[in-house]
Amino acid sequence: KALAFPFLVVISADRVLGCLASTVGNLIEARAHFEDALAFCRSGGFRPELAWTLYNYAAVLVESNRPPDILRAGTLLDEAFTISDECSMRPLVERIGNVRQGINPPAPPYGAPHPPKKPDPL
Repeated sequence: KALAFPFLVVISADRVLGCLASTVGNLIEARAHFEDALAFCRSGGFRPELAWTLYNYAAVLVESNRPPDILRAGTLLDEAFTISDECSMRPLVERIGNVRQGINPPAPPYGAPHPPKKPDPL
């Protein structure tokens, strides 16, 4: 008898390699693996794996603490949130929220106006 599975689980090897590379501090290699994983997931329509890849990649970019990386991480997190919310991936939705809380908006470029501060509640 063959076993019937109601769903197929796909894990991108490049996402795993990207996580490993970032763990050992090789961010250049990690980025390359994450980019390959994104392409693989998009071309195959593997939305849950795409959401996890977007999240992992964004978390690595946030840790670099470079303004262009922070901006890219925000975009990746937005897409990851949309997919994970649509797919009812609640644990991932929570993790995305935690990473978003750690993002401080980068300072505006020199000479650009600062955003207005919110008034303190009385």
